[in-house]
Amino acid sequence: MYESDVAALEPGRLMADLGLRPGELVVLCGGIPCQSLSSIGRRGGTADRRGLLWWQFIWWLESAWPQAFLIENVHGL
Repeated sequence: MYESDVAALEPGRLMADLGLRPGELVVLCGGIPCQSLSSIGRRGGTADRRGLLWWQFIWWLESAWPQAFLIENVHGL
């Protein structure tokens, strides 16, 4: 378990700690905060720090190269 801001976690470090190489992770799951992106939120976009977190998920995908991924659908993204 890591106690950290998710934006501060580095995929390479976590993968190394788990003894995994890119492509060995079975599933990567993520839920992007919808407040800044959804049509029912304030639509702050990237001006809201939470609006940048989907890029974190992309970084994890590129670093871990999981066999599958699951991400929450945010209407309006």
